[in-house]
Formats: sequence, C-alpha cells, structure tokens
Amino acid sequence: MNAGNLSETSRALSIPITTVKTWRDRYENDPIVAKYRNLKNEELADRFRVVAAMAIERLHSEIGLVKVDNLMLLAATGTDKQLLLTGQPTAITESTSAKQAESLVRLAKQLNQELTVDQAGVLLADSFKRGGIEPETDSVS
Repeated sequence: MNAGNLSETSRALSIPITTVKTWRDRYENDPIVAKYRNLKNEELADRFRVVAAMAIERLHSEIGLVKVDNLMLLAATGTDKQLLLTGQPTAITESTSAKQAESLVRLAKQLNQELTVDQAGVLLADSFKRGGIEPETDSVS
C-alpha cells in the first residue's frame, strides 16, 4: 500500500502511529501476516467484498438461527474495508470549505480565470494547513 511508511499508514487509517508500530512489531514474523503482506489493495478489496457478501447471504438464510449482531458487524466491516482499499468514501460528509471552494470558482470566473472546484479545494486545504486550521465538516448520514 505505501511501502511500509508507518506515518502514511497512521494518517490513512486515522490510527495513532504508536498503534501501527505496535501491530507491526507484534506481527512482523507471523506466518499468516507474511502470506498476506504483499497482496495488492485490489486483491484485498475483492476478498473483503466476498466476505461481506457471504456474511450478508448467511444473514438472510440464517436470520433466526445466528446472532445477527455478529454477522452484521462482519458484513459492515468487510464493506468498510473494501471501500477503503478502493479509495471510496466510507462516510459522506459535507464540508463548509466546499461552499468556499465554489465561491473561489465563481470569483475566478469573474476575473476571467479557469479554476475547478477540485483545484479550489486543494488551494483551501493548503491554506488551512499553513494556518494550522482543520476545515470544519458536518457529517451527513
């Protein structure tokens, strides 16, 4: 995924780097981990997709026989991991900076300049980082 860059892994997964280091050190020589260490994201995503589908199928067929919470957790976790590994969002958020980005695009047009919403978003993110400010987001479910 990132050639062993712990800081990048920590950021990407929103997990403290100390936790990532602990996991790496604890499972470094584990034969099961070694087997899967070099799988590509797409391969892992496909496997998580299959696990989620199997859990959902079993949930439908055995809903009265098994503990639903366990299967729902398995299905949700598999889906979440598959989405993460394929770069898809796992949550939908609306950012106040999105409105600011659209305002920048309109301003650029008034100045006869080309600017996409994505470019404006990058400019805003960079300015937030330089100012040490995290953009506000409101979760939308």
